[in-house]
Amino acid sequence: MGCSGRGGYRIGKILCLLLVWGLMPAVCGAEAEVAVEIQGLRDELLDNVRASLSLFRESAGPWLSPERIEVLHQQAPTEIREALEPFGYYRPEIEASLSPADETHPRWQAVYRIEPGDPLPIGRLDLVLSGDGREDPALQALASQWPLPLGATLHHPAYEHAKRELLRAVRNLGYLDAE
Repeated sequence: MGCSGRGGYRIGKILCLLLVWGLMPAVCGAEAEVAVEIQGLRDELLDNVRASLSLFRESAGPWLSPERIEVLHQQAPTEIREALEPFGYYRPEIEASLSPADETHPRWQAVYRIEPGDPLPIGRLDLVLSGDGREDPALQALASQWPLPLGATLHHPAYEHAKRELLRAVRNLGYLDAE
């Protein structure tokens, strides 16, 4: 029984794919490893930066090349800034360094030293009732109970939750077209 017919074609195709897959690192560039260190953050800030940082997410990838590491490192400060914004940190100071692998360090080293700075406080709040319900005492009472006071940190998840709850309460009062 030889490798002729459709079964032989399938086996040949699989062997060809395995061969190409095995050669991909050589064709696409040398494989590289990178260690990513994030300093200056804790808890939810650190978790969100790790989740948002492409270099951190791809650090264990099998196709990571030196060129890809450098590209991802260049975009890291932007990703870090965007990851901190939902928590009210809009002016972080970021010091980024990247060291290539060498004889003493078999992996690339990416270090991000982050000083998030002060969170942005809510400086002004305009909660306006308009339309049919603007004079409704029940709606005015809801608006006066807005849970994010002036001076509090602009924390996007809390803000979005407060908006959803206010809209739900307004609709429960019969204002079904409220937005």
